[in-house]
Amino acid sequence: MRVLTMVVLAVSLILLGVTIQASMKSNSAVADSLLPPARRTGAPGDAGTCITCHLGTAGTPDGGIFIGLSTGATEYVPGQTDTVGVVIGDFGQSRFGFELTVLKNSDNTTAGTLGNFSDPTVYTSIQSAAGRTYISHTSNGAVYPFDPTDGTFWGVPTGIGWGFVWTAPPQGTGPVTFYVAGVAADGDADANSADYTYTNVLTLQEAGTTDIEPLTWGEIKKRYR
Repeated sequence: MRVLTMVVLAVSLILLGVTIQASMKSNSAVADSLLPPARRTGAPGDAGTCITCHLGTAGTPDGGIFIGLSTGATEYVPGQTDTVGVVIGDFGQSRFGFELTVLKNSDNTTAGTLGNFSDPTVYTSIQSAAGRTYISHTSNGAVYPFDPTDGTFWGVPTGIGWGFVWTAPPQGTGPVTFYVAGVAADGDADANSADYTYTNVLTLQEAGTTDIEPLTWGEIKKRYR
């Protein structure tokens, strides 16, 4: 379970405000590494996950993908912009990718606004499909490992992470869920059984929406007399 330990440590770094720019392995490097197709997060109504293109298996016990706000919060403040981190890891793999969307629990439509970091913007990209917004890894089309300007960071062993921003939806939206899927691949440019797909979700409650117990005038007098 070494990789899970690594991933937990990486998530801890993100929650401390350290942005980890990610490594992605797109096994079909020519077809999908520049920008993965939209609607591959595993969210309700999406067209599958990364395994749809990478043809490998749905993860292993030694890997995982995780999502978290930089503050570590489990609820969001309406209209507030937060930093979000996605970390993926799997020992033995050397290229990684992800795609994420955020939906309202009430109707599965897009919740809030996703955005790239302004510096640099080469590591993530935004696209829209079927009325939803998605953020994912991107690439400059690198053909050799360790290209420092490539958003996939091909060649980095074990795992890595991406950072981006999310502006929460307006008051009254209710709970929202982040849906993410990612690939931990072997960097051989082939979509095959050596590529592992991981998924995860993170649900955030809207701040200040905890139910308040109604009190009668008689109960108020009893408590505060």
